[in-house]
Amino acid sequence: MTVGKPLHFYPDVVALGNADGLTTEYHWDRTFPYVSSLLGMDCEQVSQLWEKDNPGIYPPSPIGYDMAVLEVLYDALSRCETLEPAEIIKQIKATDYEGLYGKVSYTDKGVCLMPCVAAQWLDTGSDIYTYEIFINGSADRPEIPTVPAVVMPTTTR
Repeated sequence: MTVGKPLHFYPDVVALGNADGLTTEYHWDRTFPYVSSLLGMDCEQVSQLWEKDNPGIYPPSPIGYDMAVLEVLYDALSRCETLEPAEIIKQIKATDYEGLYGKVSYTDKGVCLMPCVAAQWLDTGSDIYTYEIFINGSADRPEIPTVPAVVMPTTTR
Protein backbone atom coordinates (compact mmCIF):
# COMPACT_ATOMS: atom_id res chain seq x y z
CA MET A 1 0.00 0.00 0.00
CA THR A 2 1.22 3.48 -0.82
CA VAL A 3 -0.04 6.29 1.39
CA GLY A 4 -0.17 9.83 0.05
CA LYS A 5 -0.40 13.09 1.89
CA PRO A 6 -0.10 11.78 5.47
CA LEU A 7 3.47 10.73 4.70
CA HIS A 8 4.61 14.08 3.28
CA PHE A 9 5.35 15.60 6.67
CA TYR A 10 8.13 14.28 8.88
CA PRO A 11 6.36 14.80 12.25
CA ASP A 12 3.44 12.70 10.97
CA VAL A 13 5.80 9.95 9.80
CA VAL A 14 7.54 9.83 13.18
CA ALA A 15 4.19 9.82 15.01
CA LEU A 16 3.30 6.52 13.35
CA GLY A 17 5.81 4.78 15.60
CA ASN A 18 7.25 2.54 12.90
CA ALA A 19 7.29 4.02 9.41
CA ASP A 20 10.30 2.06 8.18
CA GLY A 21 9.59 1.00 4.60
CA LEU A 22 6.34 2.94 4.09
CA THR A 23 5.91 4.28 0.56
CA THR A 24 4.29 7.45 -0.75
CA GLU A 25 4.02 9.62 -3.79
CA TYR A 26 6.32 12.60 -3.31
CA HIS A 27 6.40 15.95 -5.02
CA TRP A 28 9.77 17.47 -4.17
CA ASP A 29 12.97 16.45 -2.45
CA ARG A 30 16.42 17.79 -1.70
CA THR A 31 17.88 15.40 -4.28
CA PHE A 32 16.01 16.97 -7.21
CA PRO A 33 18.44 18.54 -9.72
CA TYR A 34 16.74 21.93 -10.00
CA VAL A 35 17.53 25.54 -9.10
CA SER A 36 15.09 28.21 -7.89
CA SER A 37 14.62 30.96 -10.45
CA LEU A 38 13.97 33.38 -7.56
CA LEU A 39 16.55 32.34 -4.98
CA GLY A 40 19.33 31.00 -7.21
CA MET A 41 19.57 28.07 -4.77
CA ASP A 42 19.38 24.39 -5.65
CA CYS A 43 17.12 21.90 -3.84
CA GLU A 44 19.84 20.83 -1.41
CA GLN A 45 20.58 24.44 -0.45
CA VAL A 46 16.88 25.17 0.13
CA SER A 47 16.67 22.02 2.28
CA GLN A 48 19.66 23.16 4.34
CA LEU A 49 18.01 26.55 4.86
CA TRP A 50 14.84 24.76 6.03
CA GLU A 51 16.86 22.60 8.43
CA LYS A 52 18.59 25.67 9.87
CA ASP A 53 15.20 27.22 10.71
CA ASN A 54 13.50 23.91 11.67
CA PRO A 55 16.08 21.73 13.46
CA GLY A 56 15.29 18.02 13.47
CA ILE A 57 12.36 18.31 11.04
CA TYR A 58 12.93 16.80 7.61
CA PRO A 59 12.28 19.30 4.76
CA PRO A 60 8.67 18.71 3.62
CA SER A 61 7.65 17.80 0.10
CA PRO A 62 5.42 20.89 -0.38
CA ILE A 63 8.44 23.24 -0.39
CA GLY A 64 8.79 22.64 -4.14
CA TYR A 65 5.12 23.42 -4.80
CA ASP A 66 5.19 26.49 -2.59
CA MET A 67 8.23 27.86 -4.39
CA ALA A 68 6.72 26.98 -7.79
CA VAL A 69 3.67 29.12 -7.01
CA LEU A 70 5.87 32.11 -6.21
CA GLU A 71 8.14 31.49 -9.21
CA VAL A 72 5.15 31.23 -11.59
CA LEU A 73 3.66 34.41 -10.19
CA TYR A 74 6.93 36.30 -10.55
CA ASP A 75 7.53 34.90 -14.04
CA ALA A 76 4.02 35.81 -15.21
CA LEU A 77 3.94 39.27 -13.64
CA SER A 78 7.35 40.14 -15.06
CA ARG A 79 5.94 39.53 -18.58
CA CYS A 80 2.68 41.45 -18.05
CA GLU A 81 2.20 44.69 -19.97
CA THR A 82 -0.59 45.67 -17.54
CA LEU A 83 -1.92 44.30 -14.28
CA GLU A 84 -5.38 43.66 -15.68
CA PRO A 85 -6.70 40.22 -14.67
CA ALA A 86 -7.00 39.05 -18.30
CA GLU A 87 -3.35 39.94 -18.95
CA ILE A 88 -2.18 38.16 -15.80
CA ILE A 89 -4.15 35.02 -16.73
CA LYS A 90 -2.74 35.17 -20.26
CA GLN A 91 0.81 35.34 -18.94
CA ILE A 92 0.26 32.57 -16.38
CA LYS A 93 -1.01 30.31 -19.19
CA ALA A 94 2.10 31.23 -21.21
CA THR A 95 4.44 30.18 -18.38
CA ASP A 96 7.18 27.84 -19.55
CA TYR A 97 10.19 27.81 -17.28
CA GLU A 98 12.24 25.65 -14.94
CA GLY A 99 12.58 26.44 -11.25
CA LEU A 100 12.92 24.70 -7.91
CA TYR A 101 10.18 22.18 -8.75
CA GLY A 102 11.45 21.55 -12.26
CA LYS A 103 9.73 22.38 -15.53
CA VAL A 104 6.45 24.24 -15.19
CA SER A 105 4.13 24.95 -18.12
CA TYR A 106 0.39 25.12 -18.74
CA THR A 107 -1.96 23.58 -21.27
CA ASP A 108 -4.09 25.81 -23.48
CA LYS A 109 -6.89 25.30 -20.91
CA GLY A 110 -4.73 26.71 -18.11
CA VAL A 111 -3.90 23.40 -16.44
CA CYS A 112 -0.42 22.71 -15.11
CA LEU A 113 0.46 19.03 -14.74
CA MET A 114 2.83 18.54 -11.81
CA PRO A 115 4.33 15.05 -11.84
CA CYS A 116 5.34 13.28 -8.67
CA VAL A 117 7.79 10.48 -7.87
CA ALA A 118 7.59 7.27 -5.86
CA ALA A 119 9.37 7.45 -2.50
CA GLN A 120 9.96 5.46 0.65
CA TRP A 121 10.73 6.36 4.26
CA LEU A 122 13.59 4.32 5.71
CA ASP A 123 15.17 4.14 9.15
CA THR A 124 18.81 4.84 8.31
CA GLY A 125 20.13 5.15 11.85
CA SER A 126 20.82 8.84 11.24
CA ASP A 127 21.76 11.00 14.22
CA ILE A 128 19.45 13.75 12.91
CA TYR A 129 16.35 11.99 11.59
CA THR A 130 14.58 8.80 12.65
CA TYR A 131 13.56 8.29 9.01
CA GLU A 132 14.79 9.66 5.71
CA ILE A 133 12.98 9.70 2.36
CA PHE A 134 14.43 7.94 -0.69
CA ILE A 135 13.16 8.36 -4.24
CA ASN A 136 12.44 4.90 -5.74
CA GLY A 137 10.85 5.82 -9.05
CA SER A 138 10.68 8.83 -11.32
CA ALA A 139 9.49 7.52 -14.68
CA ASP A 140 8.03 10.90 -15.73
CA ARG A 141 11.16 12.72 -14.58
CA PRO A 142 14.21 10.64 -15.55
CA GLU A 143 16.62 13.42 -14.52
CA ILE A 144 15.76 12.80 -10.85
CA PRO A 145 18.15 10.34 -9.17
CA THR A 146 16.61 7.22 -7.63
CA VAL A 147 17.68 4.41 -5.33
CA PRO A 148 17.42 0.95 -6.90
CA ALA A 149 14.77 -0.95 -4.94
CA VAL A 150 11.87 -0.67 -2.58
CA VAL A 151 12.62 -2.17 0.85
CA MET A 152 9.87 -4.24 2.44
CA PRO A 153 8.52 -2.66 5.63
CA THR A 154 9.69 -4.10 8.94
CA THR A 155 6.18 -3.97 10.39
CA THR A 156 3.01 -5.97 9.89
CA ARG A 157 0.76 -3.14 11.07
